[in-house]
Amino acid sequence: MNLFDTRPDKSYGTGAIVNVPGATVNPMPTVANKWNVMEIEARGPQMIVRLS
Repeated sequence: MNLFDTRPDKSYGTGAIVNVPGATVNPMPTVANKWNVMEIEARGPQMIVRLS
């Protein structure tokens, strides 16, 4: 689960699961310098990420 807003590869910005096909975020949220809540749910091979 990526938390890196300034990552050079923008396809895996904050909220993305890095190096997993189909787990990119589009549009990438702009969350730097703000308080955020992230929920990560993992059930076997399935992961759900909620960012608010």
